[in-house]
Amino acid sequence: THAAVCFCLWRVLNLIHRGAPALLATAFFAFLYANLEAVIWHHITAYVVFALLILVAMEMALRHAAGGTGGRQYFAGMVLVLSLALFTYEVGLWYCLCFLFFFCAHTSDPVERRKQAGWFLLPCLLYAAASLANALWLKAAVLQETKVLAGGFDLFKTVQNFFITLKWDIFSGLFLTNADVVPHARLAVAENVFSWAWPLAVFKPYYLLGMLMVIALGVFLWQGRRGIGIAQKRLLGWLGMMLAGYVLIIVIGRVNPLGFAQGMLSTLYYLYNFWVIFIVFLYAAASAVIGKGGRAGRITGWVLSVLMVAFILCNAVMVYRQNRLVEYLYKPTWTFVDHLNRVVDAHGKEPDFSFYVRPDYPGNYLGRWFIKGKPERIFSFAEILYPQF
Repeated sequence: THAAVCFCLWRVLNLIHRGAPALLATAFFAFLYANLEAVIWHHITAYVVFALLILVAMEMALRHAAGGTGGRQYFAGMVLVLSLALFTYEVGLWYCLCFLFFFCAHTSDPVERRKQAGWFLLPCLLYAAASLANALWLKAAVLQETKVLAGGFDLFKTVQNFFITLKWDIFSGLFLTNADVVPHARLAVAENVFSWAWPLAVFKPYYLLGMLMVIALGVFLWQGRRGIGIAQKRLLGWLGMMLAGYVLIIVIGRVNPLGFAQGMLSTLYYLYNFWVIFIVFLYAAASAVIGKGGRAGRITGWVLSVLMVAFILCNAVMVYRQNRLVEYLYKPTWTFVDHLNRVVDAHGKEPDFSFYVRPDYPGNYLGRWFIKGKPERIFSFAEILYPQF
């Protein structure tokens, strides 16, 4: 799924500016260490699928806005894909409104605008109706969650957390090196991630590389600031709305009620959908100077390209090491589960078949869970996978 996302990202970037820079930016995202958690865990693949659907819809939107052939087919397909994305991840509700803004900015006919608004709002209304039905069905749980969100909402705190989370989202892609994983837990970041001993930490190779790349990118974008036209401003405004809304939703739904440490440092998979749009945003901003920034622009572009290649290689090495660590830590578990599956397949249909495996048996321990109103209990993989035996 991640490979499909990267392919669609490359197609979107190629529509903005065709050439080798699109491939380089795609490789940057493909090997980004911050994306690791979203890619390797099957149970959060929906976030990656959502990114795939949004990129497909984005490509259709850009082709439709460019006025190419088959515009109506692009529009209909885009609304369909957006509807699927909306029912994959609730952030799609905000993205539907952002797509509506994008199309209104490219349409001068008020009648056509109303038609487009109707098509965009239809899946939003269907989603709202489905959410309402779900809330009525699970009213106790939904009411409790609503109380948590409402109780943790504070305007000043939300604005403060918005900028902290935005800084973290950008920071994580460029400087995240101390993520770790332990058995039966997702990737997490140490809480002292910001507590570097300045200025000594700036000379660590990976941090230095990230800082140089930020500086080179800043110079590159500055050189192209005068070349940004109306179409590019609309595109940047659209992408900026998507990014700001995404960060705000994460803040209200996760950071405010749970705190930054639990809401972000232990849920790195939220970074995936930020960076897939952020890459498009940066590329759209940089496209004003790519290939037409004069001698200084070309020199800065080559420096930035060299730094990005080095950064991609560093990320590839870190991803490889982390995957080997996950493989090492989980080897007892999948060895045990594989053996358990073979035993059940061979004897599961026998009358009165049952078994018992100690929770502390290598690979069987799942963790200590607390259930409200009940004593602490140790769970094991054997009883979770085969409670009937």
